Amino acid sequence: MNTGYILLLAFLAIVCLFMSRHKKDKSGEFKEISTTDKLRTIRLFDMDETQLQKAIDEFIEMYGDVELPDINPLGESFLLTFKASTDYVTLCYWVNYLVYSDESKQRRFSVLGWYPFGEVTLNGEKQLFSNQTVMLYVEEDDNDYDNVRFVTSNGNHYLQPFPIEDNLILDPADKEPYRPQQSDPDYNNSPKEF
Repeated sequence: MNTGYILLLAFLAIVCLFMSRHKKDKSGEFKEISTTDKLRTIRLFDMDETQLQKAIDEFIEMYGDVELPDINPLGESFLLTFKASTDYVTLCYWVNYLVYSDESKQRRFSVLGWYPFGEVTLNGEKQLFSNQTVMLYVEEDDNDYDNVRFVTSNGNHYLQPFPIEDNLILDPADKEPYRPQQSDPDYNNSPKEF
């Protein structure tokens, strides 16, 4: 047999092996099997209107064609409301970007988000947080600048590193207490208050 022919067959075998493993990895994707018709929200606690508008404009410039949230003042804070069509990944990016939107990195803003999951699977298994609203946040002592955490109403914590590649991690550390979403302007559930 010709050496070139053997090398070609070996190369094809390697490609087939790679593709079969890659297919197996796809079966373990993080999937939201169903979604809810509930709105997704983000609450900003220590950002003024000018800073907020600048952050939104920069987010749109960076990520392109994204849905604009409805912005409502809520006492000393702002409530950003997103349509039910806004997916989990997009809301994670919004929360992270708003926390770190100060370009000079002199300060972090206090931001909490709420995402109502439908049925979710990871590695083909239904997740405990399926059909629950989780609270998204960035840990106060975060130094990575590229992740979000969330906590369920029963106190389970998860780390969501970016870029999102099926890498959600159950995090046993008790970082932030779950706080229900509130639209009352007098209700201050800022992360800095706890």
